[in-house]
Amino acid sequence: MSIEVDLVFINGKVITVDPQDTIAEAVAVIGNKIVKVGTSEEIEPLAVGNTKKIDLNGRTLVPGFIDAHMHYGGRPFDPRVVDVQCPPMKSIKEVIQAVEKKVQESPEGEWIIGRVAYSPDHNVIEKRYITRWELDKVAPDNPVILPQHTSVANSKALELAGITKDTPDPPGGKIWKDPETGEPDGRLTERAGKLVRKLIPSLPEDVLLEALKKGAIQHGQWLLEQGITTVHSPGPANAMTIRSLLQLSAEGRLPLRVLAAIRMIEGDFTLEMLTDLGLENSFGNEWFKITGIKMSVGGGMTGKAAKMYEHYVDEPDNYGVIRIPQDQLNYHVYEAQKAGLRSFVHAIGDEDLDMTIKSFEYTLEKSGEKDLAKYRHRIEHGGNNFNTPKRLEKIKKLGIILASNPHFIWRLADGYKSYIGEERMKDSYRFKTILDMGIRMTAGADANYPPLEGIECCVTHMSRGGDIFTPDERITPLRALRLFTMDNAYGGFEEDIKGSIEVGKLADMVVLSDNPLTVPSEKIMDINIDMTIIDGKIVYERL
Repeated sequence: MSIEVDLVFINGKVITVDPQDTIAEAVAVIGNKIVKVGTSEEIEPLAVGNTKKIDLNGRTLVPGFIDAHMHYGGRPFDPRVVDVQCPPMKSIKEVIQAVEKKVQESPEGEWIIGRVAYSPDHNVIEKRYITRWELDKVAPDNPVILPQHTSVANSKALELAGITKDTPDPPGGKIWKDPETGEPDGRLTERAGKLVRKLIPSLPEDVLLEALKKGAIQHGQWLLEQGITTVHSPGPANAMTIRSLLQLSAEGRLPLRVLAAIRMIEGDFTLEMLTDLGLENSFGNEWFKITGIKMSVGGGMTGKAAKMYEHYVDEPDNYGVIRIPQDQLNYHVYEAQKAGLRSFVHAIGDEDLDMTIKSFEYTLEKSGEKDLAKYRHRIEHGGNNFNTPKRLEKIKKLGIILASNPHFIWRLADGYKSYIGEERMKDSYRFKTILDMGIRMTAGADANYPPLEGIECCVTHMSRGGDIFTPDERITPLRALRLFTMDNAYGGFEEDIKGSIEVGKLADMVVLSDNPLTVPSEKIMDINIDMTIIDGKIVYERL
């Protein structure tokens, strides 16, 4: 090879994740493509003239991580937002103090919006949600909402929304009430939270657009620091979010590659808006693509809102909520497929998982296909819980991708166990069985959790509390790495251009301080991201 290359990596452990699981030493890049993979002896001579040479000195080079379920974009930089995530906060007292500080900094009557972590009740020492009355003590005159699958609003916010003891539950939502007085206690599950959220004044359009861009750039920088080079974003719900990402892409300022599944039913778009334009999967370019539509059948487990056949522990009247009825789900999955758009369907509870399977069975029968594999429909969160042999056989027959969230083992499984009990956790995180059956699977964090943490969770199945869930379902570090690279590339119709270090693929790679295949399994998440490369350019380097 007698050409001058732009970038070479030498003297490393290059985990290529190619079909042969080749371990190489060096890589050469021209422009934004990988042009040679081999030994240092073969590739170092190509570094001549202006070639940038990076000596890995034994460090590990892997394909750029792909997160297949990360809510990216749509998070404007908003001065009204207060960070009350638990962890790092550990108690309701800390949350209240943070809200109080924000109120003191804000004009009277201005909205206060919380940035809330998952399982807020499980992750505080009180093991319960904040009440409206606790928020009222520090925010009597400012409307406050802490949004999540189960949001919490103070009395001012409830008053503005007209929510009283006589307000019925909206379709797809639940207004929680004090069992003695019947007064709303502030908790608003799923669509009930929208009764309040829709009242929050939007920023002026020009301000909002720039705020969305700023938020995407800030979030993107954090993602690059974790080695993430592509995200699948399930659910942009409005035109301004899409516009901000398109403009960043056009301006060359989008920090990483984005595939967006447009939210249906609960967002501003209708299916007809997309189909009338003739949009299909993979519309866009290597930086920003439309990759299908997103719908949420039931609620989130973290808000005790995922739809269950049996009630939540110690809550005999709570079975979760259905956000989309079966006939509406069937219509959207089938009509979108007919138009060339696949469906990402959020399903976490056992009942809404069965509803989702039924919608794909309906689509299979109506379309007359042998299976639906070529459409690459996905059940978001479907690879986490309630994966009974019967359900997995149906999913295999249909050819559906199960989207998993391995990070939930560390972050959320202890909370899930307290919500649904040990017996219902037995069919959780069955990654080995799913993959051994030949069912396609993707992996994503759903929140700001690093890929290396997810890889460790696949290998150890250990929760933060020390429980090991379904230990027989653990997979090897290499198989877990493939999940966050090649498998996720397949989940985006992009296995031909990314997901492995092979000649002709995009030069999206990550330099790790250590080798995830050889460090102790409980140390994988402690590995440092030393460098992130996209399109053959270093976009992050650890100092």
